[in-house]
Amino acid sequence: MHRKSLNLLLVGLDLRRNNLHEVEKAVKHLTQDKIVNRCKLCYGQYGLGILSTCNRFELYLISYSKDENHLLELFSESNIDKNSLYIKSGEDAVKHLIEVACGGRSIAFGEAEILDQVKEAPTYGNNIFLQGIRTLFQKTHETAKMIREKLDIDGDNSLGKIAVQLLSSKLEDKNARITVVGYGTVGKKVVNELQKQGLSNIIVTTRKPEKITVNTRSLKVKKLDNLPEILTYTDAVITATSSTNYLISDKTVKNIPKGRRVIIIDIALPRNVDPHITLRHENIELYNIEDLIPVAEQLSPYTEKMEELSKIAGVEARRLFRGIKALEAEEIIKDIRRWVEEIRVKELTKTLQLLTGDINHDREVVEMLSHRLVNRILHGPTVAIRQMAHNGYSQDYLDIIRKAFGVVNEADS
Repeated sequence: MHRKSLNLLLVGLDLRRNNLHEVEKAVKHLTQDKIVNRCKLCYGQYGLGILSTCNRFELYLISYSKDENHLLELFSESNIDKNSLYIKSGEDAVKHLIEVACGGRSIAFGEAEILDQVKEAPTYGNNIFLQGIRTLFQKTHETAKMIREKLDIDGDNSLGKIAVQLLSSKLEDKNARITVVGYGTVGKKVVNELQKQGLSNIIVTTRKPEKITVNTRSLKVKKLDNLPEILTYTDAVITATSSTNYLISDKTVKNIPKGRRVIIIDIALPRNVDPHITLRHENIELYNIEDLIPVAEQLSPYTEKMEELSKIAGVEARRLFRGIKALEAEEIIKDIRRWVEEIRVKELTKTLQLLTGDINHDREVVEMLSHRLVNRILHGPTVAIRQMAHNGYSQDYLDIIRKAFGVVNEADS
């Protein structure tokens, strides 16, 4: 009989191998509910992890199946070419995730944000499969922290830093008025980098400005609703929110004075800025995440560490994947315990009906119970061992069985 074995599949796309439009389609259309429902329907028993960041969209699946076609169909239904996806399995998938968590696969090499994104990635599933996918992301997070410390990848690099570098190369005036849309993790990094570059005339717009404590120099905070007005006098904008709708569109920019140059850098995924605004507003210079890639390649001080990172990740992936595969034993143990418990309950029920209160009689009944339990529990394994010996299984298999039952070979003692 073919033994079922746990398998790990990875299907994904990122901005180093795919265009922004395709990654954006995955982020927008492949909702968690849609993916989870498909896994329930097609795989039954499964563990699923979804890693969605401004660089990538990846699905990690643990199941008994090696068939990735059900996952590929999800992408096809969102009009994403299956041939544009990368597919990995087993140790290769684990190695990839470790490299991702180390920042080795990010546009901003070594970025720190990805470490927490891996740790906090949503997971779904059942039984050992859910346990397996949670173990994968938890252990990958721990492993990546160790590797980053070992290789001195300090996480100072970030998309925000690269966006500011690009903006600095386009600005001529240090007193330029700069608007940062969004004040989450990335938005805060953008503000910090702007100030490091000496660009301190900053406005932050957010949906809930009252939640921001202004303690940075020259930082003004305004409500996002004021963005159309702010765009009439700002010189540059960097957007970094998790909104799935455009925050800057034709309607938002219609009051910008004709001929006024405005630089907009959109580092959100999905995009915060309608890419078509430049067709009707020649005075707007629009850049997105794809435009950061060449800038990142020039700035990154860590790329020489990628080869060493990959080697360590390979070693750690083998160790981590063995730990996940070991969960197969938990399923076997659970089945054995359930089977033995069923025998115990059945025999105990029979025995209780025979007890009379007479100590001698009841002693015989209990002794019969003990014999029946031993016989019923050992019957199946005994038949299997004899069959294995008859079929010519090597002594190694028989030694494993002996070890499992804790039986010492007298010839070896």
